Amino acid sequence: MTSEIEQGPGLRQTTLRAALWSYGAVGVGFALQLAYTAVMSRRLDPADFGVVATAIVATQLIGLLARMGIGSAITQRGEISESELRSAHGYSIAVGAIALAATATLAIPMSWLLRLPESAGAISSMGFVFLAVAVGAVPEAKLRREFRFRELAAALTATTLVADVVGVWIATATDLGFWALVVANVLQPVLYSAAAISRSRLGAPVFRTREAHHVASFGRRLTTISVLEYIGKTADNLAVSRWLGAAQAGFYSRAQLLTSLVPENLMSATARFFQPILSRVKDDPLRFSRSYADSFSILSLTVLAPVALVSAGAGSIVPILLGPGWDESVPMVSWLSVGWALGALNNLHGLAAEARGALQLKLRVQLIASAMAVLATATVVFVGPTMPRFAAGWAASEVARSILYMAVVLPRLGIRPAEILRRAAEASGVAVVAAAPVFLTTHTWGIDSLGALLAAGMAGCTLAGALVALPIPTRLSIVLRSMFERRTSGAPRRAR
Repeated sequence: MTSEIEQGPGLRQTTLRAALWSYGAVGVGFALQLAYTAVMSRRLDPADFGVVATAIVATQLIGLLARMGIGSAITQRGEISESELRSAHGYSIAVGAIALAATATLAIPMSWLLRLPESAGAISSMGFVFLAVAVGAVPEAKLRREFRFRELAAALTATTLVADVVGVWIATATDLGFWALVVANVLQPVLYSAAAISRSRLGAPVFRTREAHHVASFGRRLTTISVLEYIGKTADNLAVSRWLGAAQAGFYSRAQLLTSLVPENLMSATARFFQPILSRVKDDPLRFSRSYADSFSILSLTVLAPVALVSAGAGSIVPILLGPGWDESVPMVSWLSVGWALGALNNLHGLAAEARGALQLKLRVQLIASAMAVLATATVVFVGPTMPRFAAGWAASEVARSILYMAVVLPRLGIRPAEILRRAAEASGVAVVAAAPVFLTTHTWGIDSLGALLAAGMAGCTLAGALVALPIPTRLSIVLRSMFERRTSGAPRRAR
């Protein structure tokens, strides 16, 4: 089985179409998520969000084991037969069924361990999410290999809308509390997997272990890395739930949502087309390096500016979006913004390593970064647990992971760290310009109305867009490039 890219239009046109559909779905999903969050935050208490957030975080490890990296392994492979796909599908379903049973079995012990007995039902319900994701993993990967991103984008948008509407209806018409969130969280992946299966037209799954061996082997290595990423990403969340309680976990989860919404969605959309495309050019070092650098520029520009806007106006955005009573979420926003922005860019580095098959390098980096995240969390617990301290500790671990990728991984992939740093500096400058009007409006002038925030945000985006379009960034780029090249090459300065 070969990808349509080899028979259809060129790589650049295919990449552009894939990016447009993926980012278009992200834009619609972002709007839906904001509306959903605004409504649900006014219908439910912080403790309700804390219970569901704790259930998701506590069971995420089982979810990673259920996915087994099979979708990424299929996308990364150059050639794969229909029979191998069906075997991988059967293998994935079997692992998903095991995850469902494990979640139901461990629900009560996990809830007591976290000191949230009321979360047992939410934890057990997550097993259905894992089964749905496992059932749809191979069909979705097949669609990605065939670059059918329009169908994936339509399915993602439609299923998200349906799940959000159902969740809002339950929260509005009943007194079921956090179960409204649970139903929405379960319904979306079930519907999305059903859509992927129907569109992929993949044959019935079979259970041939020998044919699934190669895919499963690569997937197991990816799963090991994902488990380490899970440890580094969720240590602070689990600590907040364990030491500060459900209500504080609810505040922390909403701050996480506000700061992760843009980076996570953009990174997810980028991964859908970025990995299969890089896998096609992995044997051409020049094209690989250029494709990666361009992708990094796009992602850094689109991630850093919105994150800076949210961080600059957090004190006003939180009460406007979430409603009254959520002010305790504000102090974490700045630290979490740094962590999520760097996390998205670090994940892009990791995808490049996967495309080149450098899993051992990625594993080493993630092992060190996860250990630092756990150490930071333990230090906060020892010094005195507070939500801002947990957020700062996690952000510091993402800074360390970024440094490791730049120093260890990128040079081995044939990518110049100096070039990536230069592009990151340009994107950071654009982000500062975008956030400046919001910061002045809320902090200097003390205006926090919705109209003023929207006007300041639009002014910042306009200034940032002008900065990107004008020749100034080009000249700045030349200066930065010469500075980084001189620094890395060790060329002596000319004597005056």
